[in-house]
Amino acid sequence: MEPHQEDSFASPLPLRTFEGDAPQRDGSSGSSSSEVEEEEVNDVDSTTTTTSGGPSPPINKRQQRWGQEDGDIEMDKLSRTSSLDVDQDEEDAGTFILELDKESGLGDSDRTYRTRIERGWAFALSKVGPLVGALGALAALGFIFAVWGGIPLGDPKEDLFDEDGSWPLVFITNPLVMGVIGYLNVAMFLGCAGVTHPFRGFTPALLIIIVVEIVILFPIVQKVGFFELFGAVNIFICYAATFAGLLIHEFVKRCLGKRNRTPNYLRKIAQYGKVVFALFVHLLILTGYVIGYRYVSSTVQPILSFSLAISVFIMRKVLLALTDMFPIEMAMLISSLWVTNLTDMCQTLAFPSVKDPITYIYLFAINLFTNLANLLFLTPWYVASWFRIRVWVKNNLGHIFTCCFCTCKWPEVRFYFWRIWSQTCSMLFYLGISSILRYGPNSEYYMFSEDPIVKGSDERSYNVLSSTGYRNSLLYASANLFPIALAGLFGYLLVRFLYKETYAVLVKTHGMMLLHNTTYIGFVVAILAHNGLLAVMIVQYHQRVWWAFN
Repeated sequence: MEPHQEDSFASPLPLRTFEGDAPQRDGSSGSSSSEVEEEEVNDVDSTTTTTSGGPSPPINKRQQRWGQEDGDIEMDKLSRTSSLDVDQDEEDAGTFILELDKESGLGDSDRTYRTRIERGWAFALSKVGPLVGALGALAALGFIFAVWGGIPLGDPKEDLFDEDGSWPLVFITNPLVMGVIGYLNVAMFLGCAGVTHPFRGFTPALLIIIVVEIVILFPIVQKVGFFELFGAVNIFICYAATFAGLLIHEFVKRCLGKRNRTPNYLRKIAQYGKVVFALFVHLLILTGYVIGYRYVSSTVQPILSFSLAISVFIMRKVLLALTDMFPIEMAMLISSLWVTNLTDMCQTLAFPSVKDPITYIYLFAINLFTNLANLLFLTPWYVASWFRIRVWVKNNLGHIFTCCFCTCKWPEVRFYFWRIWSQTCSMLFYLGISSILRYGPNSEYYMFSEDPIVKGSDERSYNVLSSTGYRNSLLYASANLFPIALAGLFGYLLVRFLYKETYAVLVKTHGMMLLHNTTYIGFVVAILAHNGLLAVMIVQYHQRVWWAFN
């Protein structure tokens, strides 16, 4: 096997661009890529020269440690562009990762990636990336606790403007939550579009969505009250207002003659709209899951959870295809962490619907089975058999499928570890939020309460969560952290010792981003906050989702 072929096996996916002569996901590259690599190889190591069509450079100990020069150059280009879609005609369309590297003091753009990695490891403990992530997560949890558990929501049975009415929800809590959800969606979109500072862009989104929510929902609540699936309509209005605001904002800028320096901006808005629509469809599936989980018997509940796991697997592949035009880092966050964590959050908050404690054993087995199945995707047997079948299908169907043997293992590793991270966060989230929803001032509007606002007498009505049932749910969430940690450890050992090249690539990319790139950490926190707000919203009485169709 040629050295450059071995490098492509370990290297991350090439940049995603719109031009036909640009590097593609399957590893093919344009006509000028070899010239660029030749120039950069000479910059990295002056003792080794590479000419177009000439022999490959010899492998020395330094190359064996860090990988081949070609692989390092690909990593250099990845760090400079963060796999963002860059239009060569747009001189000012810089990438946000490169700008953040400059702001963080990680070195000038002409510094080689290897040097920056060595410097990053040397000063890893002095960087503020993990601290920013921890503080952001605590701030998100505090906001969720305050808006859903601390601010009085009001009695929906009373008149809207009575002293005990639900006017705080209509005019304060709900618009604020929807505004934050819309703002987080805007930030994720701007990251996908390659904007330098995604969390600073379009800050009026928060105010616009708040106004739209009040203007639309106030007359509806005043006229008909909180109807069935009110929360689903609420979320749809939020998403629609968010994208309408993005389009209007762009239209006004163009009317004023302001040039948008982001390439293919409108096309990216349309594509991201498809992504959010797919997530909304998945949210409707989760809505059916939490409603069905309350109605079905304890025998059917594990089957319902297993069916949801299959649905999540399919949705991950759909989202990965829809995010093909976006940076690979953003695509992996959306197609792996976002959809998986949203499911995990909603599943954990459905624990009070468990009718028989033995159901937790089934849930434990399903969770363990899915982790083992995902771990199987990382084994050499799977890589050597299934990926070769996919390559055969690709070669015989005219390159309909863009995956190849050398580049599919790298995303699967990310999928796996984002799943482990999602499960861990969801269990910790349940342990923290459940006590607020059970004992807080708004406890009667959640099914965690021993005295909920609505009670039922038959087995198909709302269940009152007893102290024993609540204790069982806490024990399950706590005990489930142990096998999740073991699954993460096994996955780490497998990748660390069986796929050393892939491990080195992931350490270079993720190690640098998680330690130094506060914007990337902000995306992770934004996804967790978005999912936490929606998960609690689904089980809240005024939204009439979990409480629907009694």
